[in-house]
Amino acid sequence: METNKKINKIQLALCIIIGVLFSFTISQFIWMASTNSRMNSYSNAILNHAEIVAENLTSALNELNKLDGKACGKNYLEFTKEITYKYI
Repeated sequence: METNKKINKIQLALCIIIGVLFSFTISQFIWMASTNSRMNSYSNAILNHAEIVAENLTSALNELNKLDGKACGKNYLEFTKEITYKYI
């Protein structure tokens, strides 16, 4: 009878330990999935911003290359300011 009580206590302890470990494992998987989702969302936002910046830079440089005349003339500097405010 005494050994049955000890076995029952050991079985109960093992069931509790297994339940806790299972819960911990499931919570880790959920946490990792959530973190991966947030990281993907953040990386997509950064990529989109980088693409916009690259497009703006390309457009600004294309407009600057179209300008004729002296590189430091008054018209050139005014045009450069306009492009700066337009794209940056």
